[in-house]
Amino acid sequence: MHGSTILLKQTSGIIFAVVFALYKILQVSNKEELKEYAKIAITRLIGSIIIGFCFILYLLITGTMVDFIDYAILGIKTFSNKVKYISLFQATSDWIKALAVIFPIQIFVMSIICIISYIKKNLRQKEWVKNIIILLAYSVRNISSNVPNCR
Repeated sequence: MHGSTILLKQTSGIIFAVVFALYKILQVSNKEELKEYAKIAITRLIGSIIIGFCFILYLLITGTMVDFIDYAILGIKTFSNKVKYISLFQATSDWIKALAVIFPIQIFVMSIICIISYIKKNLRQKEWVKNIIILLAYSVRNISSNVPNCR
């Protein structure tokens, strides 16, 4: 699945694929786990590379590589579907306003929990802390979708 995100949204798809492949490094606590993690990460990255290679091969065979680069990479400069984060606070929907407030608070709180878990080593082994670390990695990845020129 992570390889297909590259096909749907190239720049942030690449970021997502890398985060998906590497997020478990945050849970590694010894050399045996690191070896196992490395195998999984390499497998996931190879999966993404294979899908990317097939896509590039398809573009080359169909003669659409130049069009793809022109539209998907160079054309990003002309794409103007941008929403400033500050405008979310002025939305008509109360849900959007609430989420605009909650999202940065959530990232801040999860970051503090991660920092505390590295200070208090016994917390690192808790399943809920591991899940928060994973959620934090994906939340930070989502920010890249909203940064200009990362679409």
